[in-house]
Amino acid sequence: ALSRRTTALAFRLLPMEVANTLWALGKLRVDADAALLEALRERALATADAFQPDQVDGTLWGLAVLGVKDDLALLEAMRERSVETMDASSAQNVANVLWALATMSAEPDGEWVSALCRRAAETAGSLSGRDIANLLWAIATLQVKAEDDLISKLSAQAVAVSTTFGTKEVSCTLSALETMGVDA
Repeated sequence: ALSRRTTALAFRLLPMEVANTLWALGKLRVDADAALLEALRERALATADAFQPDQVDGTLWGLAVLGVKDDLALLEAMRERSVETMDASSAQNVANVLWALATMSAEPDGEWVSALCRRAAETAGSLSGRDIANLLWAIATLQVKAEDDLISKLSAQAVAVSTTFGTKEVSCTLSALETMGVDA
């Protein structure tokens, strides 16, 4: 019932509501019906120029978790908005976007990925252990040639927050570094 109601109201959703709905569906691991996903997709496309960085990352994260992989138009709209709002993107926004792209098996625009990596280097000091692990995993999965500056800053932040790393963060980080050919 809630899915049908959300579908019916989708044309009125604000960007934050589109992103929050997709994020929540992903977080709940809901098997969203095609009509709901299409309504959210159409609304995201119609309002993409108003998305903020956290709404871009929430939308992409939700789509990735829901298994949406082939929506090139929506991916392009989110890319454009991500680039436009890059200076306002937090380290976590960047990590989530790159994680979503890697999870979606996307082949993102190289300039977009480079811009995301530059922003990650600029904001690395605020990354959590989980964000570092996700970011490194995404970079390795997307086969990005990461700049030494980014790896150096991520490594320094990993040392600073190392006591927050759980087993998953440790294994993801070490696996990503090995895949990228970086000494741990």
